[in-house]
Amino acid sequence: MALTLIFSASSFAQAQNQDPPLIPRKVLDAPAEHDFLTISPDGKSFGYIAPSDKDVANLWVEDLATRQKRMVTRAGRSFGAGLRSG
Repeated sequence: MALTLIFSASSFAQAQNQDPPLIPRKVLDAPAEHDFLTISPDGKSFGYIAPSDKDVANLWVEDLATRQKRMVTRAGRSFGAGLRSG
């Protein structure tokens, strides 16, 4: 029994010294669904950068009361790419 306890304690100590698993890079590098969120001065809407149906970052405005969203820019290529760090 003493040998079992020593082995169990040794295994527990080794498990405690192991590094936790890494977060996959694709999770960290994935573009955010909404970037650069800003609330309007009157508090009735907010603007943000999000991809269009063509997966290009554009400026969107969402009405907080109705939750209606509208894309207010029509960028052909991503203008937000240069704003991200990393």
